[in-house]
Amino acid sequence: MLFRSFVFAFAFGIFLISVSAQLLDCGMGNTGQITILSDNPVGFYPLNELQYATIYNYGVLGDIANGIYVGEPQLGLQGVSPPPNKQDPAVGFNQIGLLGLLNNGQYGVIPFVPELSTSSMSVELWSKPQDLSLARYSYSSLQGNTGMAIYTTIEAFWICELGTGTGTISLTGSLDHISLTTTWSHVVCLYNATTSTASLYLDGVHMHSRVTNFVPKIGRASCRERV
Repeated sequence: MLFRSFVFAFAFGIFLISVSAQLLDCGMGNTGQITILSDNPVGFYPLNELQYATIYNYGVLGDIANGIYVGEPQLGLQGVSPPPNKQDPAVGFNQIGLLGLLNNGQYGVIPFVPELSTSSMSVELWSKPQDLSLARYSYSSLQGNTGMAIYTTIEAFWICELGTGTGTISLTGSLDHISLTTTWSHVVCLYNATTSTASLYLDGVHMHSRVTNFVPKIGRASCRERV
């Protein structure tokens, strides 16, 4: 799967964003129908490294929120911008487990920092799975009944799964006119603790919201596929 980058933002907690140019827009306006409330994201991960193993954080937390690549994924691949523009390179992970760190595959790990795991949080990313033969996880901090995961299903649905403390709930969405394996998808999953509402957006379009509890994971998060 292809992934472009991660943004972790504070004020609805965590954002995963893909195109490095969007760093300038984060928190200062709208991404589709989504209002980003923080103009100082605590974590921003362009995934533009050309050598191993550090994943550099360009957010306000700086180096304490740097991550690492595991398993030597493919760096410097073609990102969201049309070829031959590689100003926003992608990273490719060719072995994907069902959750974060399974199967000794290729993945990226972001360490646990309290500011990256808040009661209100969101994760935003660009992603392109290579196939839909099994569930393809783009992001996961899900463990037991805590944390969040974003993945695609074999039926070509995007899922945002959130831990409630006693179980998990899922938000589902799809864009029928888009082939997931040939087109980059812009995915946002967010949780607003003030309204107890979880929401999923695809390409700026609201897909699904639910009123629910959410318990963030106290631990590291991982990204797989092509990030």
